[in-house]
Amino acid sequence: MNTDDRIRELINKGCSGLLDETERSEFEEILRRSPEARRLYLEYRATESALRSAVGVPIQEVPNQRQSWQTYALSGLAAAFIALLVCVFVFWPAAPESIATVTGKAGAVLWTGDGGEVSHHLDAGDRIGGGTIETLASDSWAEIEFLDGTTMTISGHSAITISDREGQKIMRLREGALSVDAAKQPAGAPMLLMTPSAEARVLGTQFNVSTDDITTRVIVNEGLVEVERLADGSVQRVPENHLIVAELDGQGDFEAVPRREFVETWRSDLPRDRRYGEWRPDSGALPGAQQARPMLLREDPEKPLLLHVASIDPSPGENPPVRLVADQRIRIRGRLNEESTVVFGLTTLHAKAGFAGKYVAYVPVTPDHNDNSIFEAEVPIEGFKREKEVFPESLLGLELADFWAVTIIENVGLEIIEVELLK
Repeated sequence: MNTDDRIRELINKGCSGLLDETERSEFEEILRRSPEARRLYLEYRATESALRSAVGVPIQEVPNQRQSWQTYALSGLAAAFIALLVCVFVFWPAAPESIATVTGKAGAVLWTGDGGEVSHHLDAGDRIGGGTIETLASDSWAEIEFLDGTTMTISGHSAITISDREGQKIMRLREGALSVDAAKQPAGAPMLLMTPSAEARVLGTQFNVSTDDITTRVIVNEGLVEVERLADGSVQRVPENHLIVAELDGQGDFEAVPRREFVETWRSDLPRDRRYGEWRPDSGALPGAQQARPMLLREDPEKPLLLHVASIDPSPGENPPVRLVADQRIRIRGRLNEESTVVFGLTTLHAKAGFAGKYVAYVPVTPDHNDNSIFEAEVPIEGFKREKEVFPESLLGLELADFWAVTIIENVGLEIIEVELLK
């Protein structure tokens, strides 16, 4: 039995009062979800009413007797109930059409649907329509899968709006990091990805994007992506193993260039590498440093969590990608007002591919109050542990996409002066 036949069967039985409890629940759910089912139901009731009037079904009268108050009450309740049904079935907005499914998430994630509904509790398995997904912290990430098998992952401090226009996927990455594994798109309907400074058209490929208010970087690992720089309308085609950078002011080279070979050591160059946090220039007495910014997480509205976060991009612009291998260690120099446990974290990508996972290390840090409260901490790469079991158990061989440092609840004046990956 197809879906339409089942709807008609339930409507017939419902209007005849023959539904059992299971069928009643099924019928109510179908009416709630399906505008077509509601239309058929109302048409059926209207037809039934017209037929009754046409054949002259008599209205029973009881002469010389006063109707009881119960009769009037029941008649009034029936009329009110019918009016309520009409209002619900006719004016209740249809549920938004699902265009994707959440396949994974962790950390603070905020979902705002096209209708304005807001949820802090997006979970794997949830089906979503058009709207905006925001990952709110350095350790946050969310993955969704579209109906055609295309997957996208955002992580860190990121926000993306997704929609579907007659089979054409449209995404607007306002800020942050995005990884896309795009299935082959319909002819004439390429996936569109927009950022503040660029627009990309995709027919089927794997690519990664990072953007802020000024700069967009697109790295293509498989396939081909066409990128337009919005400042002047220039268009470039980016083949696999190439990248391109688009500046909002239209300055700088706008050409696809081969991605450089992996390196296994790295040293931060602040403030150029700054991703999240405020830059404090060198004052003479104190070296320049990236100050952690406060962030209030409301994943649990009754227990908001205050963090202080600084994050760094190890491969901005056309810099070479950084690979994690055995026997490396990360050395961090910074400042703290007092002793505290600092969470150091890494975001990783699969080599020449998409999002891999997040790894953290909890490190007790004691500043040197005889040296302007400067601290130095060192963590072996093997000391970073995966946040979720779905991530690779070992991060060796993965690409380093982001480094972050976080203190929780107390503001202990966290600043990052320099980060090095040593071997």
